[in-house]
Amino acid sequence: MYRERDVRKEDCVALNGYDLPEHTNPIYRAVLQANPLADTPLFDSIPTPPRTIKRSRTQMESFDKLIPHITEAQQVVLDVIKKIGPCTTGQVRDALHTETHLVSGRIAELQQQGYVIEDGAVLNPKTNRHNSLWKAL
Repeated sequence: MYRERDVRKEDCVALNGYDLPEHTNPIYRAVLQANPLADTPLFDSIPTPPRTIKRSRTQMESFDKLIPHITEAQQVVLDVIKKIGPCTTGQVRDALHTETHLVSGRIAELQQQGYVIEDGAVLNPKTNRHNSLWKAL
């Protein structure tokens, strides 16, 4: 690759408005000769990237509280909890015929957003452990 300062003007050949050194790649030279748009710039100006607005964490939290963000999966789980009443994650899972991990994550999200609360616990006879009861608000 040549640098412009290494090339003397008298060693160049004018081609479509370009001053090319004589040792320029012949394929590149042929492309420039065949291309009628070789002198046309790609852009009138350099496009500027869109402006981004930086927001603080507290601004984003306030925005999230103003607009309820509930996904379709969260809505399905919430509807089941409203229909059944206070119920465990396992009962919601059985009502939806799905897996526990798909339900428990949505319940945790709904709890964080304030749509459901923990309303006590019941003993699960299969595991002999207490399971939380979830109640829709």
